[in-house]
Amino acid sequence: MNHAQETPTRLRAIQLRWDGPTVVVHPEDESRFVKEGAWAVSACQSKLAAERFVQQFTSEFLTSIRIWCQEHAKSVAACYVPLPTNSNLNVFVVTQSAQYDFGLSEAVAELEFSLFEKNWPSDINQIPAGSMEDLQTFFDPAASIQVYGNPG
Repeated sequence: MNHAQETPTRLRAIQLRWDGPTVVVHPEDESRFVKEGAWAVSACQSKLAAERFVQQFTSEFLTSIRIWCQEHAKSVAACYVPLPTNSNLNVFVVTQSAQYDFGLSEAVAELEFSLFEKNWPSDINQIPAGSMEDLQTFFDPAASIQVYGNPG
């Protein structure tokens, strides 16, 4: 086996060199970065924490909402989660009905409580079916994750 050959899809690692209190980062196609060792460690920890958050957000939060929507498909037409701009997570459940669905209110409250118990405190709002312009009075669908329903 010839180890000198590389496949085009193989990624090469960034090399870090430790020179006392600083770390030199020298990617092949970028400029060199010289940073303090503590900064480099913090940057790596932040990156790992962000990756972990995205994985948990997808597998726990979004999946829980999608399953709930599927279980309530008779009443739910779509569901959106706008990208958070602060510490609040908002969820917008669009109903099948053009009127507020009072029968769905208890289930929405149970979902909100269930997410809170899983450390995903959220504000879940029920919106009667309407046009895309109607939705835009509550949130920006284009800047949201559509968790459930047909696009558009």
